[in-house]
Formats: sequence, structure tokens, C-alpha cells
Amino acid sequence: MSPKTDTEVIIGGKVFTLSGYESEDYMQKIASYINGKITEYGKLDGFRRQPLDKQNILLQLNIADDYFKVDRDVKSVMKDNERKDKMVLEMKHKILEQETAEAELKEQMEELRKTLETSEKKVVELNVINQENVSKANEAEKKVSESEAEKTSTKTKLEAANEEIEQLKKELEEAAKREISLQEKYDKQEEKLADLREKSKKDLADAKAKYTQDGKKLKEKFETAKADLVKKYEAAKADINKKVEDGTAEWKEKYEQGESERGELKAKLEAAERRITDLESRNRKGKR
Repeated sequence: MSPKTDTEVIIGGKVFTLSGYESEDYMQKIASYINGKITEYGKLDGFRRQPLDKQNILLQLNIADDYFKVDRDVKSVMKDNERKDKMVLEMKHKILEQETAEAELKEQMEELRKTLETSEKKVVELNVINQENVSKANEAEKKVSESEAEKTSTKTKLEAANEEIEQLKKELEEAAKREISLQEKYDKQEEKLADLREKSKKDLADAKAKYTQDGKKLKEKFETAKADLVKKYEAAKADINKKVEDGTAEWKEKYEQGESERGELKAKLEAAERRITDLESRNRKGKR
């Protein structure tokens, strides 16, 4: 805060000492303003005719009027400044918003430019594809024209095939009828075959029984013949051995003859054994 000062001023031709915290220049301006008012009203005849105290009151009223007018003007200016400040602030906000929008617009324009470039490339690619498709379409039309003749031929073939199918259906129906007739015949033959199998099974069982019985008899007969042959062979062998031991030529000859007979007997015996084995084998097969 500024220090308090005393300032001498002249008001209405008299010297006054004013004390305050304002500067001397400010104090002189106030004194000059009052002197100006005194001079202004001193020129008026009506003011000069008034008593001194009334002149002072009129002068004070005029100064007060100036103050209130100035205060009104100052407030008006202040309001106008506030309005202008508000407008400036709003303009700043709008400018900021516009700058932000402009930046966003630039970004969008850049993206749009990139998209446009991509689209142009795609357009070029699509034009190439379109030309290829046109070529393919032309080829397809040519093939369609060519296929019309094939279609007519195919239709004719299809009609012929349908007729053939109908004929085959008729043949299938006739074949089905023949199959039913053959199945009936087959069933009858199957019945006859079953009867024949049953009869054959019975005949086979009877034959097996008879064969088994005959085989037993033959085996018994063979065993008896075998025993007799063995006895004769042993007796002949003993007799021959005795005569050989005597050393006579006659008995030697008979020995050799006996050996020959023994060989024949042995061969017959082996043949008989084979026959028995064969019969036994057949008998086993018959049982199975």
C-alpha cells in the first residue's frame, strides 16, 4: 500500500492541503476538475445571482450528477466489456472447436484419400476382372449355342432311354412273374429233395449197419485163417530147419521150396492184413 501524502492544491483561488494515498498528480487533476466546474458555472448569470451556500449546493449537485453519469457509463462499459469478453471467450471456444473439427476433417480427408486410392486400385482390378468375365461370358454364350444342338440330341437320346426304361420295366415285371413261378417249382423240388435226403439217410444207416456186421465177420474169418497160416508156417519152418540140420540135399531142396512157400504165405498174409486194414478204414468212414 502506498504511503499517505499531503498535496497542496488551489481551488476557487484558495490553497487547500489534501491528504490521501493517491499520487499528487491525481490530487491536482481533482482540483483542476473542481476549478473547471466553478469557472463553468461562474459564467452563468443565474448561478452568480444565487447566494454562496446555494451556489455550493448547485455545484455539488452538478459534480454528483457528473459522477453518477460517469459511474453509469463506466458500468455500461464494464458490462459491454464483460459481454465482449464473453463473446471473445465464446469465439475462442468456437475457434478451438473449429480447429479441432478442422484437424478431424483433415484426418478424415486423409483416410478418405487413402480409401479413394484403394478404391481406385480396386476399380482397376474390377475392370480387369470385368473384362475377363466378359470374355468368359462370350465363351459361355458360344458354348450355350453349341450346347443347344447337344441339348436337342440329348433330348432325343433321353426319350429313347425312357422308352428303353419302359421296355425294361415290362421285362422286369415278366421276369418277376417267372421268378414267382420258378420259386414255386423250386419249393416243390426242395420238398422232393428233402424226402430223398431222408430216404438216403435211412438207406445209408442201413448200409453202414450191414457193412459193420459183414466187416466183423470177415475180420473173424481172417483172424482164424491167419492163425492157421501161422501154425502151418511155424510147422513147416521147424520141419525144414530139422532137415537142413541133417544136411541132406533133398531136405535142402525142400527147404528152399519151403522158403518159397513161406514167402508166398507171407505175401498172402500181408495182402490179407492190407485187406483187413482197408476194411477197418472203410468201416470207420461209414460210422462217421
